[in-house]
Amino acid sequence: MKIKSKFRTVSLIALLGACNLAVGSANADIFGGGPPDSGRVADNSLHNYCFDGDYPSYWVNPLTSAMVNLDNQTVMTIGVQYACNTDADVRFIKYNDTSQGAPLGLYTCIKFTIDGSRCAGSFVFLNEAKLASTTLRQKTACHEVGHSVGLTHHYDGQYGGCMLSGYYYEHFYSSHHVAHINANY
Repeated sequence: MKIKSKFRTVSLIALLGACNLAVGSANADIFGGGPPDSGRVADNSLHNYCFDGDYPSYWVNPLTSAMVNLDNQTVMTIGVQYACNTDADVRFIKYNDTSQGAPLGLYTCIKFTIDGSRCAGSFVFLNEAKLASTTLRQKTACHEVGHSVGLTHHYDGQYGGCMLSGYYYEHFYSSHHVAHINANY
């Protein structure tokens, strides 16, 4: 096909470039881009957490382990925040949803820095109806905490670790995700 005008040539090149970006970005690992698949970048490397409500030890231990894992694997530093308020980088909240397709956990940023570029407080919702084992609670907490520092979902196992979505039992960050976190804090 012969293109007769410069405008059409430029448009075709732009279209091909856009298609290439779309195909190339299908496997891209976005860091800190926000919903629906990525978390927001946290306001700093100190990541405080708290428990909203009463938590028995079989809940506290795996959630604390997920936070300690973040501290041990990355440049992030964790701390317990005893007053559970909107300033908590991770505010763990249990909920109960037995419906089919209900998520294991959810992350949402609830407080942004003044310029709106970073998350200064978030909720990590954990579905106690779906998290029957300690290992699954720790994996899901690791996954949702990963969102709280900017990591994205993974569905294909390309990078491994706890950012793989669904019923998996890895409760650590892959070296790929550790590199993302360490490069951004």
